[in-house]
Amino acid sequence: MKTQSQGPFCQSCGKPLENHEDFGTDADGNRVNDYCLFCFADGQFTEPGLSMKQMIEIVACQMANETQMPLLRAKDVAWSLVPTLKRWQTHRRITDEPEPVQDFQ
Repeated sequence: MKTQSQGPFCQSCGKPLENHEDFGTDADGNRVNDYCLFCFADGQFTEPGLSMKQMIEIVACQMANETQMPLLRAKDVAWSLVPTLKRWQTHRRITDEPEPVQDFQ
């Protein structure tokens, strides 16, 4: 059973940064402590036009696939996590507001 990481975490997607190779890099190739290699490389975001809503969808799908968590639960977790991360505090767009969740029970 894998234990939950205590951080640090990528400040774009929330991925645990557990190993040296998990970290992103600046323009000189040096380690950047705030972001993972999937979100930040060579001193810039790998997908600079990505909205917070798009990141939440990506994170939720990865979470559901990696943990066998139901997708709706993973989306709830992602909506509570991603908006708190550093990237989205400064780059949040009005179109990133959550859509209402419909209950089909």
